[in-house]
Amino acid sequence: IFYQQYPNWYDSIHFSYSLDSTSIDLTIFLTEGKITRAGKVLIEGMHEDVIARVSKELDTRTGRIFSEIVLQQDIKALLQYFEGHGYPFAQVTIKNLNFHMDLAEEILVDVFLNVTAGPLLTIDEIRILGNSVTKAHVIERETRIRRGEVYDQRKIEKIPDRLRRLEYIESTEMPTPFVNSQNAGGLVISVKEGKASQIDGVVGYNPGTGDEEGYFTGLLDLSLGNLFGTGRAMQAKWHKRDKKTQELRLYYLEPWVLGFPVNIGGGFEQLIQDTTYIQRNIMLDVSMPLSEHLTASAQVSRSNVYPDSIGSALFGIPRSRTWLAAIGIDYDTRDDLINPRRGIRYRTSVHYGLKKNTGPAYVLEEYNLKKDIDNKKLEIDFEVFVPTFRYQVISLALFGRQITSDEPYVPITDQYRFGGSRTLRGYRENQFRGSKVAWATVEYRYLLARHSRAFIFLDNGYYWHKDEVGAKIEGYKMGYGFGIRIETGLGIIGVDYGLGEGDSIMAGKIHVGLVNEF
Repeated sequence: IFYQQYPNWYDSIHFSYSLDSTSIDLTIFLTEGKITRAGKVLIEGMHEDVIARVSKELDTRTGRIFSEIVLQQDIKALLQYFEGHGYPFAQVTIKNLNFHMDLAEEILVDVFLNVTAGPLLTIDEIRILGNSVTKAHVIERETRIRRGEVYDQRKIEKIPDRLRRLEYIESTEMPTPFVNSQNAGGLVISVKEGKASQIDGVVGYNPGTGDEEGYFTGLLDLSLGNLFGTGRAMQAKWHKRDKKTQELRLYYLEPWVLGFPVNIGGGFEQLIQDTTYIQRNIMLDVSMPLSEHLTASAQVSRSNVYPDSIGSALFGIPRSRTWLAAIGIDYDTRDDLINPRRGIRYRTSVHYGLKKNTGPAYVLEEYNLKKDIDNKKLEIDFEVFVPTFRYQVISLALFGRQITSDEPYVPITDQYRFGGSRTLRGYRENQFRGSKVAWATVEYRYLLARHSRAFIFLDNGYYWHKDEVGAKIEGYKMGYGFGIRIETGLGIIGVDYGLGEGDSIMAGKIHVGLVNEF
């Protein structure tokens, strides 16, 4: 049958059977013939100046070896050129391929392409489909497309990624161009809105040790995003770290101030630390996206510390006020903000502060504290998500904090604290502190659903500081365990079970959280 269908191949294939005829070897003889080169390459349908410019985009040129694959790539490059210069409906067709032989008996092929550019498209209208809460102009401004500008496919392709990074947009399709009956051009953008607001609750239990009874810790974080469909956001957070420590935070964000892609936020924070001091902060910050993944930010804040008699006498905490200025960058390529499968997140900020100690006088004298101090802070966050096998991801994270000061020692009000469900699992909330701290987390995750996962984890932490008498205090801590995040009708429920160094299997820390989006 093979010979009947391909009689001209009879002499080009040699068959060799095995002795028992159970296998066969095929030897195929090929004659390459002469190399075919490109002859003339002519483009029709456009002005000569345009043809001269687009011809530079082609790899199919006179004298080069002719390849059908390269020619198809050239056609694609031409289409991209026209799409980037306002012609999204352009068509490029092969009008003719003329094979012939030159005087040197080399085979040449003349290539004739025809270009139909279609209308020059300006974006005079943007239609948003699928939005029921978010106002159309709020979504339109995030596209960074100005009405009246010439269509550019490179800008259009960036729109879905920009919109998906908004907390209130769950998904979007690639925008499609159109021309209406009045020959005006525009874009159609279809979106699916997500839930922009959430309530995040965490309950933790720390078992008793010795004569000390166990106690509960808690977190309630209410975030209201996309208020009234405008992209504005508010946050109210209450965090009970231990029996006598609690934190309060209020924050408001105003996006696109005066029509520019600049976000301004302001807030208030209060920390009641044990029975030693109260710290209050007010802040104002500005952020501006530099690209789809990179954001720059700046902040000014004022902090006041009010110690009680115990904090002043035992820990040398003076009354103080600090003005702080900071700049930072945030680079984020995660494919999902809740349950990433791949990507990185890098954030770093540098802070400079002017601190003034105002008393009591006996504290300043006893602990040899200056009245005017310069503080410098450095904060670095780095997270990377690497897919391994199907539905499996390795999450690696490293966080570092450092404060330097010309004081004899950095008071506990300025030191960084870590430990607990968000930093070093297997230990109490904010159990450790230091002027230099770092913690790292490794998680091996099995993805159960889009926003659900089970995982095992290993956490490590380091802290260093000087105490009131100048002694250096440092330590390394390790925690490990397992956890789960399950998306339910009530929200995302999370449970972590962490063990610290020396803990028995039944002495771990349990953290239960609920993130409800609405």
